[in-house]
Amino acid sequence: MLTLLLPVALAAPVDLLSGDTLLTGGGLESATLRGYVEVRGSYTDADSTHWSLSERVRPRLRVDLHERITLKTTVEARLDQGRYATGELLELMRPTIEGSLGGLSGGGPSLEEVVDECAWDVDVNRTYNEVSDVASIERLFLDVNLPAADIRVGRQAVNWGSALFFNPTDIFAQVLLTEPWQERAGVDAARVNIPIGDEAQITGLVAALDDYETFRGGLRGAMHVGSTDIAVIGSSDGDTWFAGLDAKGDFEIGWWVEGGFKGDLQGIDEGALKVAAGVDYSFDVMERLYVATQVYHDGSGKIPALYDWSSRQDPTLASLSTCEAYPEIEDYLPEVPDEYRLTLGQWYGLLVAQLSATEELTITATAALNLADQTGMLFPTAAYNIGNRATLNGGVQYLYGGEGEFQPPDYQLMAGEVDISSLYPTWTAMAWARVSL
Repeated sequence: MLTLLLPVALAAPVDLLSGDTLLTGGGLESATLRGYVEVRGSYTDADSTHWSLSERVRPRLRVDLHERITLKTTVEARLDQGRYATGELLELMRPTIEGSLGGLSGGGPSLEEVVDECAWDVDVNRTYNEVSDVASIERLFLDVNLPAADIRVGRQAVNWGSALFFNPTDIFAQVLLTEPWQERAGVDAARVNIPIGDEAQITGLVAALDDYETFRGGLRGAMHVGSTDIAVIGSSDGDTWFAGLDAKGDFEIGWWVEGGFKGDLQGIDEGALKVAAGVDYSFDVMERLYVATQVYHDGSGKIPALYDWSSRQDPTLASLSTCEAYPEIEDYLPEVPDEYRLTLGQWYGLLVAQLSATEELTITATAALNLADQTGMLFPTAAYNIGNRATLNGGVQYLYGGEGEFQPPDYQLMAGEVDISSLYPTWTAMAWARVSL
């Protein structure tokens, strides 16, 4: 289950990247360094290792090569200690795998030997053997600003849509509801923005996915009419197509409607409609009280009785599905789903309340509910600003309900023939600190 393997140390979307370091010389217009250092800790009620600790540094560099050309890059380095979800899961699978090969009697291979012989892309223990185990390039793109168009080429963040957390028109969907501290994954793409007058713009984008094995293109036309922003979206990857509409406005109360239909060019799948609609309002309470609510419908989801539970397992486990060296253990390995899903159901409700109690203290509560099975997540957090560069945070993620998506029944928490329900948390408490560079 993906929810099981999500990082258990979470943080609120508070960004204090206000520190600048200006470098000049070498024929450059200028170079600006920004970013942050963060430490996160957590404790969960799931069995095995309860605690985790992460240290992360994420510098961002902007280099002005010319008055119209800018190079931007973001590098992230991270170290983790404590709970290692993949390793915990493999340890639960150890008796089954080793026992099927005679290992429990001392005559067969160990789990580590099986992983090596089968060439599975997993680690039984957390390792830091390569630079890629610690550091990664999250952004690396070139901006070219021309009179008639703005062009961006390279690894960049792409996020289309106005709704909260669930964005049906986002052609690179990534739901960060359970980990709002996490920045969006970068996409290797070429993008062009062409303004049409002062109130409209056309965006074209082509992205490479799956190690450049597939490509996806998209068009987005946006315009501003009165107090309303309207966008029309279309995309295709050669196998599927998508068409959608995104509208957002403010008539005393803020509102948004975002939705679209995804179809199959091969005629195999009937396609599905996804729609998110919501409202928000800010009250004059203390510094400010912001409240938002949203309903989300996913036509590709199922009713609770037909959930595809295997579609939520960790994608890294897909490498365990075959083994030429030990074919006899394949019956004991997790089933690889036809697709990996971010959600299982069809209808969801979302409520967000954020109170700015003082200029330094912000309290946020997020609640999500699967409207069909009545399970959900409650996630209160608090952030306290110290000066202009540091923030202290704390929060608790609590999964409530039972026999549903957010709290699955134990008999659905299986990896092959192994019961992994003991690794599934009900609550996770966390604390973190972030300091801008």
